Amino acid sequence: MPSQNLSLSHIGDTYIKFAEQFYYKTEPRDLTPLLDYLPDLKLDSKYVLEDFRPREQTNSVLWLYVRNKNSERPQDENYKNKEKNHFYVFGLNWNKCYVTKSVKIAGIPIFKFRKRLKPIKPFLHIQLPFTEEAVWQAYLLQQTYHIIGMRWHGGYAARLFINLPSDIERIKDIHNVACCETSDILEELTEACRNNFSLPQVKLLENKAIITHCWFDAWNGLIQITCQGEYNKRKKQMGEFTIIAEQTLVQYNCRIKY
Repeated sequence: MPSQNLSLSHIGDTYIKFAEQFYYKTEPRDLTPLLDYLPDLKLDSKYVLEDFRPREQTNSVLWLYVRNKNSERPQDENYKNKEKNHFYVFGLNWNKCYVTKSVKIAGIPIFKFRKRLKPIKPFLHIQLPFTEEAVWQAYLLQQTYHIIGMRWHGGYAARLFINLPSDIERIKDIHNVACCETSDILEELTEACRNNFSLPQVKLLENKAIITHCWFDAWNGLIQITCQGEYNKRKKQMGEFTIIAEQTLVQYNCRIKY
């Protein structure tokens, strides 16, 4: 079993509280301040962390990417489907962005063309040490779309991360749960989760990191997630994490459909 590290609980709790407070005040495009609460992640100073989606786009989740400070931020009119996605998948966003470029000779524009602008994944420009705390921070950054920035059907991605025992009590405050159940059922659900949850754990094996943690999903219940990611020691970078196991600890469905 992975070793217990209580600092992971503190890191997760602090980051999620800040992310929710910071984001929902103004829904900023510049999300670089999130990294202040993930201190082991060092973003290349030439880049900023942003949400790649157009502001008018619904039916989507947060789309984290990094932009070179010397390049222009894409505007809503640059997107093919700026108001909606035709298809929605957790963690994916298929809205295409194009910018207009021009070919110049002696400073005179000869012709213009459209070029697709592809978002740069954050981990390509973030360095970190290979420690339990740093790996957990990288994982939290990747999973931020489960915490903030959900629009319309994107609400299905909402997760309550169980970083501390007290987070179990927050299940009763989830809108899609509280509005559907009696107080007795809420208490039964909470008690079942109290008896089955586990705190975040990280295990490091050579260049691989295995993370095990719990979250509560209003459509599936209390789930234990196991993810794996690979670390590049030469570049001091993490690859993206993938889920390798999911175990339902307490089954639940709020029965709400968006």
